[in-house]
Amino acid sequence: MSRVGRSFAAFATLLLPLGSLGAIVEESHATVVHTVISDDDGEASPTQSPAPTPTGPQATEPEATITSVGESTMDQGEDLHVDVSVSNPSSEPLDINSLSLSGHFSPIMSRTELVRFMEGGGGALSPLFTDTSAQSIAPGGQRTLSMTVPAEQLQWSGSFDSWGPRGLQVEVLLGDGTWLADRSIAVVAPAPELMPMPAAVAMPVTHTAEELLEPSLSEDIASISTEPDGPASTPTPTATPTDSEESDAAESSRASTSVSEMSTPGVSLFVDPALAHGDDSLATSLSDFEGTADTEVFLTPIYDADTTALTHAGAEEMIQQAYSSSEALAEELEMSADTDVAFVSGKTDQNTMNALDEAGVEGVLLSDQTIPQTGFSYATASARTSIQAGDVQMPGLAVDSLVSSALAGQIGEGEESAELSALDSQQMVLGLSALTYRERPNDPRAMVLAIDRAGLTEFGGDPAAPSPSSSLTDEDISGTIEALMEASWVDPHTVSDLLALEPSVAEREALPEKEANPGEITEAQIDQLSQAQKNIGWYANVSEDPSLIADPTQATVQKAFATCLRGQNSVRQELIGSLENLSSQFSDSLNVQPSSTINVISEATELPLHVRNDLPLSAGVVIQINSHDNRLVPKQDVAVSLPAEGTSDVAVPVEARGSGNVQVEVRILDPAGNVIGPSQTVQIRVRADWENVGTLVIAVGLAGIFSFGIVRSLRRGRQHAPVDPKEFSQDQRATRRAAWRHGK
Repeated sequence: MSRVGRSFAAFATLLLPLGSLGAIVEESHATVVHTVISDDDGEASPTQSPAPTPTGPQATEPEATITSVGESTMDQGEDLHVDVSVSNPSSEPLDINSLSLSGHFSPIMSRTELVRFMEGGGGALSPLFTDTSAQSIAPGGQRTLSMTVPAEQLQWSGSFDSWGPRGLQVEVLLGDGTWLADRSIAVVAPAPELMPMPAAVAMPVTHTAEELLEPSLSEDIASISTEPDGPASTPTPTATPTDSEESDAAESSRASTSVSEMSTPGVSLFVDPALAHGDDSLATSLSDFEGTADTEVFLTPIYDADTTALTHAGAEEMIQQAYSSSEALAEELEMSADTDVAFVSGKTDQNTMNALDEAGVEGVLLSDQTIPQTGFSYATASARTSIQAGDVQMPGLAVDSLVSSALAGQIGEGEESAELSALDSQQMVLGLSALTYRERPNDPRAMVLAIDRAGLTEFGGDPAAPSPSSSLTDEDISGTIEALMEASWVDPHTVSDLLALEPSVAEREALPEKEANPGEITEAQIDQLSQAQKNIGWYANVSEDPSLIADPTQATVQKAFATCLRGQNSVRQELIGSLENLSSQFSDSLNVQPSSTINVISEATELPLHVRNDLPLSAGVVIQINSHDNRLVPKQDVAVSLPAEGTSDVAVPVEARGSGNVQVEVRILDPAGNVIGPSQTVQIRVRADWENVGTLVIAVGLAGIFSFGIVRSLRRGRQHAPVDPKEFSQDQRATRRAAWRHGK
């Protein structure tokens, strides 16, 4: 039994006399009432079906749930078929003493009355039958009781004034005196041929918050190959399969499954093209979807950017960039979809409309709660309207929030809301649409329904579920849409078809100049993203392929703008943190290694430096020496290519003058002249005059040696001055005379 049905239990006890009266009335008119016990496949059987495996919290009390009301709509003169499932989760047998069914004799006349009935409110119900045969359900089992009420007893007319929804209520009296009850809706189709009202369903196909975190930025950067032949793969702007998922790559993704389920006339998709990047299954599903009549595909700004939040943060240029990125990616993927219609979630304002107009948007969808009708009106206005924002007037469609919530399996608002079963969701959507038509049968106004983005609850979606609703599957919602579009009073249209209609004359409240939604990205967060992206961009620009770093960085920034993160600020902060961490990591990735004091003894020489590159790609940088001492003057900056994750030796030419100890600053620049690495101080011992002194000493030494050799040579080879012959003869005679004397 649904949550709504359980709320009827207490109310049903008040109807016991009415149920008894129903039995008397039925017996007196000899009405034929068929009650059979069937198994799951619907065949009559005396056996009992085991209780289904629960998908949520396991029930501890018996429940009665209407599981079928026959066809989604009944033709006039058709029998009513109702199935009710009674479960027994206890460990004791469960006795059923009676089963009764009651319903509205006349159709429900307003949307408010229908909602009140499903919420457990009053309404005059007529007994349709009562079965008092005793039955029993084994412990842990369940039984499906199938009931048929003949058309002649119902007397439900499909005339112009009588077709539409009628409430049903099933009551089960147990052996211990407990009453179980559940409600649903039967919809009688109109007998006369009507001019159908145009209707469309808008369905966003976007990321969940969890999907935005996969893969992480660090994983993208770490995946960059450093093979000599170049990168093995280029990071994509969306999630890629992990190693454990590669074997399942051929299986359909969540997004492609949703698209396949929604291939129904009247559905318009608003697809984030980043989901389709690398997802062949989604591309195939979209191709098949476009082959369905009365369907179309629009593109959201990349990663479904929150245009309202960006407007409030003064980042209108980022809206245009998001749309441009979406269009570029769609062209790359060969997607034949446009970005000229925006599906705005939550509150919006005139400033946002102006920003969308500047971005090239020509039509907009927004909730009817954002632009409600002014004053009192007994009829729901056409969805087609015009949005006035200053000098901008934009064609618009107001989403019917009440019927959209029923489509998502919700009824009521806030703490009073309750979940609807798949059957009740379908019948509520059909009933509400029928009543919308009947409000002004001569004026078949356009209706637009919408399914929530993952993570938002504007129309009843569950933020914790990857699908639009926690209680309903895509298949359930698709079945409801199909039943609606096949109803005789509905004509499937696309969003573009409805925007082409003439706007309604019904007045709606003007948009405020500015109105924010809870959880919007803030201006401070945008500044954090921009600064981190700028810092990382410096390092991307010096790498051999800047896109390998810049693309995943840009994707992470754009993910942080996603509309689904309004209620997931922790995920947004994680994305911001990943960018800041990478920026911090890169800030130390290029650096000059510390060295001991370098001796310079020549006027013209080169300083030997060791430069480290920890980036995953080779980097083209400029090494610059900054000296504030004229004794060492850099001659020129040196451009060099540093291999990835390695250290390189770089020689920088300098000119030395004089002698002394000098301290210089070595900086790493990108080609544009921006400093992208930490500066390193290097100690230099300049002794440029040593070279001159040494040369002089050597020259003096050589000159001395040369002079010494000459002197020595002269000394060894000295010649006397010329001798006068007369003096020589006299000397000779004197010498001989002395010798004679001596001998004597």
